[in-house]
Formats: sequence, structure tokens, C-alpha cells
Amino acid sequence: MNDTRPYDSWDDDKVEIIDLPEREENTASYHKPILQLPKKARAFSLLWAIRVGLVLMVSLLILIILLQAPLLSPSRNNARQPAPPPARLAIIGMSVHNGFVYVSASDGSIAAYRASDGKLSWRVPLGTTAYYAIASDQTIYCFLVKGDYGRVEALRASDGALLWTHQDSFTGQAWMLAKDGIVYLNSERGVVYALRGSDGQPLWHFIAGMPMPFDGFLTVNNGIVSIQTSTNLLYLLRASDGMLIYHYSSLLSIQDTIFPTAESGIIYIVSDSGAVQARSANNGSLLWQYNPTKGAGAWSPAILDGTVYVNNAANGSLQALRGQDGSLLWQFKLRATTSPPLVYHNVVYLTSADGSMIALHTTNGMLLWRTQLPAPLLNLASPPIVDNNIIYANLNQPDGIAYAIQASDGRLLWQHSFYADTPEYAPSVNDGIIYLGKDDHSIDAWSGSDARFRWHYSAPAQIQWYPQVFDGLMYVRLTNGTMDVLRISDGTRLWHFPLNG
Repeated sequence: MNDTRPYDSWDDDKVEIIDLPEREENTASYHKPILQLPKKARAFSLLWAIRVGLVLMVSLLILIILLQAPLLSPSRNNARQPAPPPARLAIIGMSVHNGFVYVSASDGSIAAYRASDGKLSWRVPLGTTAYYAIASDQTIYCFLVKGDYGRVEALRASDGALLWTHQDSFTGQAWMLAKDGIVYLNSERGVVYALRGSDGQPLWHFIAGMPMPFDGFLTVNNGIVSIQTSTNLLYLLRASDGMLIYHYSSLLSIQDTIFPTAESGIIYIVSDSGAVQARSANNGSLLWQYNPTKGAGAWSPAILDGTVYVNNAANGSLQALRGQDGSLLWQFKLRATTSPPLVYHNVVYLTSADGSMIALHTTNGMLLWRTQLPAPLLNLASPPIVDNNIIYANLNQPDGIAYAIQASDGRLLWQHSFYADTPEYAPSVNDGIIYLGKDDHSIDAWSGSDARFRWHYSAPAQIQWYPQVFDGLMYVRLTNGTMDVLRISDGTRLWHFPLNG
């Protein structure tokens, strides 16, 4: 069995003493002070110490900066500063469709609100600003810009679900229009794109060769796309495939452009001088044209239901021409210069410089009634306005008297002076309510049936542009990015955007 007790192998009886060598006499040489070291050694030591000191100082300075030490900051900044308030939500684009308001906001989102009370239905973050949100065919089409590139996204109107997205060569901003299942983008760089609304597939693109105004000047009418450039070139394209039908140089400025009208395979091109050209929608060939004599009047022809109404100054008559071939259907002798015609429910209404209003049947030009107004009309540049079977004349004339006439029999209902100065916005009539903006901060409303004052709205900020009216509701957008929704029957504000504003 092994012995596990501790064992000491040291033998005290065999201790051997060994003499150590003697030291040199001058033992102090082993402890020479640094000042007595050679010069090279001293210089090296000092340089090393300086380097270490510099490194420590730089390190300390970096640490102070990183920790924002109070040594480098005034004492008044030692306390944590309050966070800036969040940016106020502002409207970028808005569209109304089937009882809902679709708003693209400054936070890069789009949301659907119930039009009647502003209740939020859904909100979707888009990641960037949507400059346009257009509702059509149960779909919301959004044009988004990030950096120099834009893209189109289609969302389902009911819940905001993404249906498709398309990003091709869109650069810069674009004006967007959705009609008849096609999404059009009018690029500020002179290119028009057409996408299929169902899936976003490109149908065609057209290079106009000239920059086009950013805010539109593209229309679609019965399958014909009209595009006007900043140099007043006007192109007519077939909407289905983008084929060029015809192009011409317009004598009108962009602000005064009268876009062509397309009906039953015929494109009617009109001018403010009263001239008319009828061209084939298939190939642009000329079918017929009408050239008025000098002094034809200040209004351009009116076209509706295959009939062209022109002012023939040569014999002082209103003429109705057949749209297919330009042949004369009927003419009516006028007593004086008239306003542009208003065609409503198969009746042509005109106001005359002699202070009368006449109504003619569209089929044969037969006079239905003539009403003599108490005073001559001051403004014949625009046609009368019709709403709820009431014809309004002289409504847009400052310092003038407006008249309301029953459309069926010409009976004068009332006359009233609404304002003495030029209003900020032209008056309009909707659902029996006349409303106008006297200045850029307020809107007044009157009853269309009796001119009784109904309500006054005072905006909390400057009104951005003329209010839009849909289904009895008025949407007033303000320059501070907010919006008020009013009931036009009594002016009650139903809700406000943003909802917590």
C-alpha cells in the first residue's frame, strides 16, 4: 500500500554553504540616476513620454466630445432640450368617389374617409409623397415621386390593398388622369404615358418633342386624346393605341385653348373666331369646315349630340349644322348679339344684348319663349347657367343684377344684386344653392329658387382654390394644408382634415 504522508527530502545535516562572489567596490553604479544616463537615452525617454502624453490628451478630448461633457457646453444647455413638435399633417392630393374622400397626406400616406362624417375607413403608408390620388372604377391611382423618379401604384378603393405598381422611365413630376380604364401621365418633360388601369401594363407612350405644362392640358373625349404643348402644338391621338390622328398649330394660348370634341367618329376642332373643322377620328382627314365672316361674335361654336351651333354674323342668325356633313339643319334670326348657346334638355337658351332671353327647340329651331329682362345684360362672353330647371343670367357680372328664369316657360323668378366688387371666385350653382367667394377667406350662399341668403362661411386660413362640390357636400381646401367639409344646404361644417386639427 502506498504511503501518502508528506515527505521532505531536505537533509539538515548536509547543508553546504557556498561563498557568493564579491560585488565591485562602487555599488552605487548599479543605481545611476536618469540624469546621468547617456544623452541619447535621455532624449529617447523624453520623446516617448511626450508621445504618450499627446495620445492621452487626444483620447481624453475625443471622450469629452462623445460624451458631450459639460466642459465644452454652456451650463444652460446641460438640460435636455424638448423634442420638436411633429409636423402638422397636410393634404397633398384629394379625390371623391362613391361616398368616400381619398386623401394623400404629407406624411407619405393615403387614407379613405367617409364623406358624410369623416370617419376613417383605412390608411396605407406609401413610403413617399403621393402627388395625385385619383379615384376611378373602384381603384385609387397614385403618382408617387422619390428623388428624380416617379411610379404609379393602384390601390383597391374598398380597403387600400395594393393591386399593382409600375415604375418605368418616369422622371420628374407628372400630371395624371384616369378615364375609361386607362391611366394617362402627362410628363413635364414632353412624354405622355398610357397604362392599362387593370394591371398597370404600358399601352403606349407618345413623345411630343416639346415640354408640356405640368398641370395638365391633356384631355380625353370619346376615345380621343388631345395634347397641347407649351408651343401651342395640339396633337390628337387614338386612346386605345396612341396612334397619331392629326396635329396642328393652335392660334390660341394654352390658357385659352378650346380642346376638340369627339362624337360618333368625328373630331370637331373649333376656334374662338367661330371656325369649325370636322375630321375623321380614324385618320384625321377633313370632312367639312365652316368659316365665319368677320364680326361673327365673341363666342365659339357649341357641339352637342351631333349638332354644331354657330353664330352666322353675315345674316345675323344662329345656325344649326349637321355634324356628319356640315349641312344646314335650321337657322334663327337674332335681334342682337347673343351669348354662347346653352343646350339643356333639347332646348337652346341664349341671352341677348337687347336684354332678352330666348329658348329654341333643338330639332327645328322653333321659338319656345322669349323673356324681356328689366335691364340689358352687361356680359355676353359666357353662356347662362342652368341648375334644377332654373336658368341664371348675368350671375358672374360684378356690380350687375342677376336674373333667374324658369326654364320651362321663361317666367322671371327673381332679380338680385349679389355683390358690388369682383369676387375672388366665380359664382356657381349646385343643387339649388348659389355660392361664391367674395374674398379669399369666405364663401356666401343663397337659395337658387328665391335668392334668399342661406349661410356664410369664414375660413380659418386662405382658401387655396375654388371649392369642389360633390353630392351635396362642399370641400374647401386651405393654404395651410387643411380642409373643411361643409353641407351646402345650410353651411354646417361636418368635419375637418386632419381629424385632430
